Amino acid sequence: MGMQAGFERSSGAVLMGPEGRYLLVREKLGHLGFPKGHLEAGEDHRQAALREIREETGLEVELLPGFRHRSYYRGGTGRLKELTLFAARYTGSPRQTGEVAQLLELPFDGALGALTFQNSRQALESADRFFRLGEEALSFRRVGEESFPLYGSVPMLVPVEGALEVSAPEGGLGGLRLLLAPKEPQLRDLGALGSPLDWKQRFDLSRWGFFMAFDGERPVGGAAVAVRTPGVLMLEGRGDLAVLWDLRVDPGCSGRGVGRRLLQLCRDWALELGIRLMKIECQSNNLPAIGFYRRMGAQLGAVNRYAYGDPGPADEAQLIWYLRL
Repeated sequence: MGMQAGFERSSGAVLMGPEGRYLLVREKLGHLGFPKGHLEAGEDHRQAALREIREETGLEVELLPGFRHRSYYRGGTGRLKELTLFAARYTGSPRQTGEVAQLLELPFDGALGALTFQNSRQALESADRFFRLGEEALSFRRVGEESFPLYGSVPMLVPVEGALEVSAPEGGLGGLRLLLAPKEPQLRDLGALGSPLDWKQRFDLSRWGFFMAFDGERPVGGAAVAVRTPGVLMLEGRGDLAVLWDLRVDPGCSGRGVGRRLLQLCRDWALELGIRLMKIECQSNNLPAIGFYRRMGAQLGAVNRYAYGDPGPADEAQLIWYLRL
């Protein structure tokens, strides 16, 4: 098993077999979890998951589209780890190999109680809803300020292992240049910078829209968009501009379209108010957000090297995106 630089990445799957029983593997260290392992050189997450399932259980399966559960944690060595789990059904009998100590086929309740780690239990709960309900396991709705405690419970964890570093040739007269540079891996908690409850103390929220995503009853995403609100400097005093104030997705639901659906709800809401342009801020070291906004059609409109303080070679810059609605 190989490892890549940066986060230690592993991939596997929650496997449901005949009669709705789940296949667990007991690792040689004694932990009970799902078939999984490190990505080999040149593999993507899906390829690694299929290989690990085959190596640990002897099963050939197809990963179901529409489900992915991602979690982050620190291993015994203190190194940051990223685990991506897919979902698949299997038929036939799994075969224990020398890769693991034991295979168990358990009903949902038994599997939930047997799993060693909390992130595995959360993945099983999400996968079980997905097996039963498909895409309907996720629901989206507009919410009010009474939902702020739930909204604030959605984590804003950003894996950082690279950044767009900004240079300014000729003191800026030669333009600004952005170059992708590796960084020491870290997991940033942007939610620690403030909560939705703080917004009530700072602004009149009567012209804001709030939306949330749920996996069953568990909140897994949130988005807030502001229009025509005095005191929100990002709005520039314009009546035709919206600001995406917040967008967060639980890493456990990454890759399931939660961010895309929430952004579309914000766009539709703003369009009904006659807004035609949305402004979005992110940091130059938030590569997942940069990639997401580019895929959604946003264009980079400004780079502010001094937005978060006097810049140094490793400091983050503010990126301002504009999305036509």
